[in-house]
Amino acid sequence: FVKDDNGLLISKQNAANNANRLHLLYNNSAGNAQYYMYSGTTNKVLINTDGNSFFNGGDVLVGATSSSAGGKFTVRKDSSTTSFGGNPLVILENLSATDGQVTSIGFRNNNSIGTTSLIDSVAVDHSTGATDLRFSTYSGSAWNDNMLVLSNTGNVEISKDLVLGQSSSIVLDDQPLDNTSTGSG
Repeated sequence: FVKDDNGLLISKQNAANNANRLHLLYNNSAGNAQYYMYSGTTNKVLINTDGNSFFNGGDVLVGATSSSAGGKFTVRKDSSTTSFGGNPLVILENLSATDGQVTSIGFRNNNSIGTTSLIDSVAVDHSTGATDLRFSTYSGSAWNDNMLVLSNTGNVEISKDLVLGQSSSIVLDDQPLDNTSTGSG
């Protein structure tokens, strides 16, 4: 057994412990386990059972041993599945059973500002699984929330102006004959 504030150190042979650490299994004063991994004298990986953990030794690969994609986090699954929804690589799950609960992906382009855009999956009716997908951005002073909503009813809702370039067009297929629209622009 390891006493509080003590641990097991694995280091390089015939070297001072602090300069040549490889692994440190540690038990802090609160009784929480920690696992440190070093590159030289720099702690690159920390797995902490009651606090922040980090991986700074390189890219994180799941399902792969190398990646040419260039991302810091790569998930790979070799699958020829062509069915709808048959090949999820990452699943984000919120276990709340409350209508309106949100599971989000946030993007941050400047650490001093915080999150600058969001994609929210919103449980409209938890009992049926009805879900909206909502896209929001930050203007620098206020949120433009729900700018684009892919609704569980199949509707696409755009809350701001739809701006098309000079060579852009909108084509409406399969419209009823009595549905006509006019406009300029």
